[in-house]
Amino acid sequence: MFSKPHMNVNFQDKIEGFEEAYINYFDPSASDNKNHNLLFNWMTGIIDLENKRMLDVGCGSGKFVFYLANKGLDITGLEPSKPLFEKYLKDKKHFYNYTLEEFIKLRSGKYDVITLFDVLEHVDYPAQLIREISTLQQVNSYLLVEIPLYGSFPSVIMGKRWHFYNKYHLSYFGRKRLTKFFKDNGYQLVKSRLRGKYFNIDYLFNYMNYFMGVKRNFNSLSFLYGKSVYINPLDIYIACFKKVSN
Repeated sequence: MFSKPHMNVNFQDKIEGFEEAYINYFDPSASDNKNHNLLFNWMTGIIDLENKRMLDVGCGSGKFVFYLANKGLDITGLEPSKPLFEKYLKDKKHFYNYTLEEFIKLRSGKYDVITLFDVLEHVDYPAQLIREISTLQQVNSYLLVEIPLYGSFPSVIMGKRWHFYNKYHLSYFGRKRLTKFFKDNGYQLVKSRLRGKYFNIDYLFNYMNYFMGVKRNFNSLSFLYGKSVYINPLDIYIACFKKVSN
């Protein structure tokens, strides 16, 4: 499924154009390290990351790049949004503010592992993005993707009220269609799962207000702010693909 708005609001000129709940996603959180540990353990259960050249496309505020760099891994972050880059990554090592097309022209070499977490659904032309990523990888390299899963239990039950139907998301893939999409572009599915995460309580309250239509004052529950809870919402899908052909 595709949404074609008159403009892609993911590439606004000013940080003030983004909702508070959207920015909260990028801000440092007490749950970050727990989530990064979960993600890292899942990745290293599939791929030996030692001595691998890595690229995080659409790295946002760079939290996962910082995490991996602190582990001594060779990781670069690419964030095409100028407002996000200016707010979080300006003058930081490991990061570039280019579109993927610009980055390909300016940087040389191939990447053994590329991560595309919460990105595919934000771009106007997903197939073009994957074709560009493919030029940065050799056969037997890995591409890891995280998306909101169309056709998941919550998406079916909630219908048009599914919270991932919002102005920031332009495409929606189900499991089979995503696998075929990557197969058509030279990638084979290695492993996948529905992903659970730790969520900060105050982030959840903001998210429910902005994206789920729960117009409620949560001040009476402010004593929970700063705490986190593990939830598997059954509609966040993460997959590892291996490049098998050019």
